[in-house]
Amino acid sequence: MKKNILVFSVILILLGCDTTPRSLDTPPPIIFHKSYIQYFRDLGEINNQTLSVWISSGNRIDTINKVVYPEGNLIEDYSKYYGIDENLSIGVSVRMNQIGLYYRKPMGSKEYTNPDVWKENERINRVYDSLLNLIGDTAFNKITREHIDIGAIITPISTFVITCNKDYNSKFPKESDISSLFTVFFDDPYSTVKSGYKQAPDHYEYDWAYKNIFPKSIVKTNLATADFANRPFIGDEWRCMLDVAPDNSDSYTFTVEVTLTDGTVFRGTTNPIKIKGKNQ
Repeated sequence: MKKNILVFSVILILLGCDTTPRSLDTPPPIIFHKSYIQYFRDLGEINNQTLSVWISSGNRIDTINKVVYPEGNLIEDYSKYYGIDENLSIGVSVRMNQIGLYYRKPMGSKEYTNPDVWKENERINRVYDSLLNLIGDTAFNKITREHIDIGAIITPISTFVITCNKDYNSKFPKESDISSLFTVFFDDPYSTVKSGYKQAPDHYEYDWAYKNIFPKSIVKTNLATADFANRPFIGDEWRCMLDVAPDNSDSYTFTVEVTLTDGTVFRGTTNPIKIKGKNQ
């Protein structure tokens, strides 16, 4: 019996198995990432067409060195006025919706898994693998100790429009399309993959903690001319920076509408925010 216990202990050591509980000071296990894109999102499968929208200030963009920094401060005090010089931006995302996601699903044991769950997990993995093969994202081969959420939309976007509840200036009356007054920034993981897992040419760098392992290629363009319909596999979050002050100081509410090529409309509305006008 003692001999068997000794042999089993040796096997555990050789296999690298640790039978002791992991302490709080022990780093998390290593995660192997065969692909760069960690999930795909099919917006066509989402039933709730509500966008998550928010407003932030203090957004840093280095246009000389072409660097985008993490988002600034979330606006929480809506009683004060904010100026364009505070780099206001509207954040837009569909990340809060967990429907239509395709990513690596652990299969576990078929014997102890519900047959319907097993079948669905097989389908999700099959779609995920087929998309990775389609764009050639099969040789990233990096390791981290954290889960990195690099995602891509597989549903074509037709239009991305922002409107305002009041006259913004003489050229843009109430409820008109003011998208041309915004510069939009968003991740372009497809271009990163096609650039050999490096920052794509003519893109901005994203200055985040994992940039040396997971570099991001950020698109910077005017929102009105972004041409989303011809940009495959883009990220699922957009930062729309306001470039022009309104004529008058007032409280403004913005509505964002993202329309898919099949006509489905996703919509979100900001809280009213007081913006200093050109007259102040």
